[in-house]
Order: sequence, then structure tokens, then C-alpha cells
Amino acid sequence: MPVKEKRNALIIKLFNQGKSNQEILTTLKRAGYKGIKDTHSLSGVIARLKRTGKLPKERPLSQQVDKLTNQQSTKTTSQQVYKRATYYLTPEVVKEIKLLAVKKDVNTSELVREILTEYISKQRRF
Repeated sequence: MPVKEKRNALIIKLFNQGKSNQEILTTLKRAGYKGIKDTHSLSGVIARLKRTGKLPKERPLSQQVDKLTNQQSTKTTSQQVYKRATYYLTPEVVKEIKLLAVKKDVNTSELVREILTEYISKQRRF
């Protein structure tokens, strides 16, 4: 099976599981597919798969619920509510966080929460 067909098969599988575009992109990168650089490029691939009938026009219901939750700018994971926030970091720090996330096999949001929680708890002790 050619590389694009394998990649598309993985995209279809993850899409049907209700994964977000970011989760699909992360999985593709970890699997070694370098052709899709960002979620914008991935959206184009997904649109083509929808047009050819290989993907349903709508995501599974679980993904639609997540989309509504994200529109409210909070996300519930394992009974914990998270609020989206933007912080500006140097490119070097971002790179280190991404590398560490891959090594620990966690997503970057989880890792950043862990790092910040640990830092804050240390600061409270002083």
C-alpha cells in the first residue's frame, strides 16, 4: 500500500474515533508521516476524503460535543475543568516542551499543566 493510502487510512480511523485534528496531526507525526505540517494542511486532506466519500460529512457525536465544549473556552477531562489560556514562550522553551512530551508520551497540554503545577506548589512552600 502506498504511503499516502496508509496515511489516509490512519486519518480515517482516527477521524471515525472522534479525534480532533490536533490529535490526528500529533499521531501522524509520531507515526513518521512528515507530509502534513499543520492542522490547516490536515483540514485540506480531510476535506478531500469527505468529497470522495471516504469520510462522513460530520464527525462522530462525541467530537461534536467536544467542539461545543471548546467553544465555551473550557474543557473537561477526567472530572477536571481546564480553561484555555495563551502564554508567550521562547522558541527554545517550546521545542524543549515538545521534545519532553514526546519522550514522556503525553500531550503538550498535560506536560505544561504538570510543569506549572509543580512549579506553583514549590513556590507556595517558600
